[in-house]
Amino acid sequence: MAEAVVTPAEYAKEWQRAALRVLEAQKDTVGLSYSDLAARTSMARLTVYRYIRGDRAIPLPELVELCAVLGLTIEGLASKVTLAMVAPPPLPETAKGREPGPTAGLAAFTDLDLAQELVRRLRRARGSGRRAAERGERLPEHDRADEHRDDDDAEQERDRAAG
Repeated sequence: MAEAVVTPAEYAKEWQRAALRVLEAQKDTVGLSYSDLAARTSMARLTVYRYIRGDRAIPLPELVELCAVLGLTIEGLASKVTLAMVAPPPLPETAKGREPGPTAGLAAFTDLDLAQELVRRLRRARGSGRRAAERGERLPEHDRADEHRDDDDAEQERDRAAG
């Protein structure tokens, strides 16, 4: 089965959509309205709304300001977006009588939780590639490069032990 090819432009658009979902979820988690965000930043309410809803691109200085008001760092935002793109967490029970959105509960994760979950999932995915190789299945190109690196490491170990 052929792997789906994602272009850099498609990946960037998906990353941006995920970032907006994370910002929206964080806004809801801290209990701020668009008017509250505007009052705490140097931006108009309609501008904040357009940024977070994706109607307008967010310049970096404004993104930093929004993140600060929402209690995020740029690194924290990137961690949450990356995890949301790898595999979104399960949706929590409905909160306050509302149906949960696609990123409900995402803001409750700490940056450390997100990083640990991402590492765990990446290790599991990499392990499945090695198991596929043991069964004689074809590996994706990037896994074959890792396989050669592992062979080189083993060869260097043998040379050190012999020398």
